[in-house]
Amino acid sequence: MQTERRPSFTKALLIFSAFCILILMPPEAARNITEHPKLTILWVILYLGFFVLIIALGKKLYQRYDHFPHRVQGFFAKAKTILGGYLAIVAGEIVLGSLNRLIYHQVQTANNQAIIDSMNGNPIIIGLVCFSAVCLTPFAEELIFRGLFMNLFFDGRAFWLPIILSGLIFTLVHASSNIISYLIYFYMGCVLAYVYRSTGNLSNSIGVHLINNLVSIMLILPAVIK
Repeated sequence: MQTERRPSFTKALLIFSAFCILILMPPEAARNITEHPKLTILWVILYLGFFVLIIALGKKLYQRYDHFPHRVQGFFAKAKTILGGYLAIVAGEIVLGSLNRLIYHQVQTANNQAIIDSMNGNPIIIGLVCFSAVCLTPFAEELIFRGLFMNLFFDGRAFWLPIILSGLIFTLVHASSNIISYLIYFYMGCVLAYVYRSTGNLSNSIGVHLINNLVSIMLILPAVIK
């Protein structure tokens, strides 16, 4: 597929900023399910609609500007890449999570706690959050923070700088209450960015993100299902 040259910095910033705003909309819609239960159907439609919009538009723009070199991988090579990325995230979370518990006495990161609190025992929100965490969020966030960010602001020769900045931007949209909690998401974002940049295949980082979210949801469900 023929891709376009990178847009101007101003245009790239506007595109990326718009997507950063859009990704904040689904949690707002979920919050309104609790606050305005009579309009539950409307908020559920909006919740899913925002994700569909992000993914559809993000995919179109990603395909337009994608210019990082792609490594051809067979099934087993892709599986190895995805599994390796996930294990790297787990190793980092074990170390940083232990420090978080030791120093700040936090069992959950502030972001995970916010997800637990948002579910509030509401079966509709629980279902929506579980579904989106596995089937929607990995696609939306990888399109925004890897596919779009890295291709809009960097050329095909850049390697480590887009990885580091992608991790930093990813950190800023996840709630954190201390430096170690920030480092957990920074590290995760960098691993996802490395998986994408080293292969040029966004489906690899989506796969890592999906598995990570699936396991996380399975771990926090007991805390929200009474």
